[in-house]
Amino acid sequence: MFAKVKLGTLKLETPDASRAPAPSMSPDDPGAPGALGLDFWDEATKTFDFVRGDANGSKRLSPNDVRKILQHAHEANERLRAAIRRDHPKRSQVTVAVVDLNGNILGVLRSRDAPVFGYDVAVQKARTAAFFSRTDAGDEIKRLDHEVDVAAIQAIDLGSHRLIDPSLTRPYARHVNKARTLGVELDGSVAVADRTGGFLSRPRLPDGLEGAPRGPFTALPPDRFSPFNTGLQTVLILPELVEFLMEFTALDESIALARFTNGVVGDGGGVVPLDDNAGDAGPDDLNPGGGLPGRSLANGMQIFAGSVPLYEGGRLVGGVGVSGDGIEQDDYVAIEGAHGYQQFGSSVTRADEVHIAGGIRLPYVKFPRARFEGQ
Repeated sequence: MFAKVKLGTLKLETPDASRAPAPSMSPDDPGAPGALGLDFWDEATKTFDFVRGDANGSKRLSPNDVRKILQHAHEANERLRAAIRRDHPKRSQVTVAVVDLNGNILGVLRSRDAPVFGYDVAVQKARTAAFFSRTDAGDEIKRLDHEVDVAAIQAIDLGSHRLIDPSLTRPYARHVNKARTLGVELDGSVAVADRTGGFLSRPRLPDGLEGAPRGPFTALPPDRFSPFNTGLQTVLILPELVEFLMEFTALDESIALARFTNGVVGDGGGVVPLDDNAGDAGPDDLNPGGGLPGRSLANGMQIFAGSVPLYEGGRLVGGVGVSGDGIEQDDYVAIEGAHGYQQFGSSVTRADEVHIAGGIRLPYVKFPRARFEGQ
């Protein structure tokens, strides 16, 4: 399934992980039809209308809401100085994604020269903010201890850096319980941005202080933390990752996982044909229940900043994620896109108003200094 994005005269096709084709719009030359010079390209044979989000009570994101969020994001991005580009002027180029509270993609915008990786990451970020702000986020994570064959993973995790401590009987719930101990309830009472989750995934809170407490989402113990083992982010995708790796690198899941954890994936060994066994509840399936990535976090959790949850009338209705430039630029575009959709109500507290154990204030978003060209 594909979503087609029109960039001037260039047409690109991008894989879509959603249940339905992702809608798109194109930033054409100034004066093109549509607000802010945006041509909402909706010819039936070329792309799709914006999608209405799933409802949370009486509130949901309408196609017009999605349009406004992407318009606001585009307007902010057009003014923004880039952090990673060397062209002149150094204008930010990003991909913006809007999802509903269940992670379904409702709309996508991509700047002319935004990095290709931004589509996947923007969707990840939007889904992460929406999911971790839900009332059932903690319960959904804890349920994986019953859905995933944890014992099977522990038995085959033979790498020099174990991904799941063999002494743990509830490797998923421990992240939720640790967050609660620090004062973060994953029950919808806190509006969680990607920057918040990334902070909680650090091996030290705050960074740089020896003896500081571990982040609740990080790997255990701290010396097991690495870019390939960040903790909750890793174990959420681990069952499907192992099955995918064994298809291409080994005849046995234990060999595949050991190669992954030792950093030698693809180095020798047998190669077996892809048989699409992931999620089939067959004898090799470590995750017969489907697992969290198959639902609200369909392409995994992201701990890189650049997203915020969306609220209307005190109800969570989705998330907006941005990827393509520096994470402070991404944060700025995300919060500008969410203008008018930060109506938390009395029962929700924004993350940066929450102090955890030790008096540490959680982050929500962070803006770049001298964010506009010429400053």
